[in-house]
Amino acid sequence: MRKLLFLIPALVMNMTGCSMNNQRQDIIDKVVYYENGVAKNITIDNKKALITLIRELIKGTDDCLRLIVTRNIIDDEKQKRCLEILFKDEISVIKNNGEKLSFSKILISLNNDDETNDYSPVVFYCGKKVYFTPPYINSKGVEITNKIKILGNVH
Repeated sequence: MRKLLFLIPALVMNMTGCSMNNQRQDIIDKVVYYENGVAKNITIDNKKALITLIRELIKGTDDCLRLIVTRNIIDDEKQKRCLEILFKDEISVIKNNGEKLSFSKILISLNNDDETNDYSPVVFYCGKKVYFTPPYINSKGVEITNKIKILGNVH
């Protein structure tokens, strides 16, 4: 049990290539759940767990969509179901392929999640001031998004 308690901070600290100062719990500015165009601010009590799940989702990226992300595409996602997490500071995650992804916001589509199928692909968008191209895919991300939905109490 002691080893596990020592590993958890190390895993969270590993989320960014930045200093420990960027690993404070208050790095998450706001979490917004969109459904049918209606935005609802939600409270996440366990922000460390949310950061860990976002890191898992990004690390497991195994493809990207070949399309240019526009404001219309993001607005269309918000008309369906998605979760947007805004960070106070830029964070970085190293994907499994070694690529570093730096962003200050992420929009996770919940449109093609199938709670009976843990292998449906999950599309997510990363950005700084605006969302950038390309949108990323984690083909095994449904299990992660289901955990994120539980944290945010959204279904």
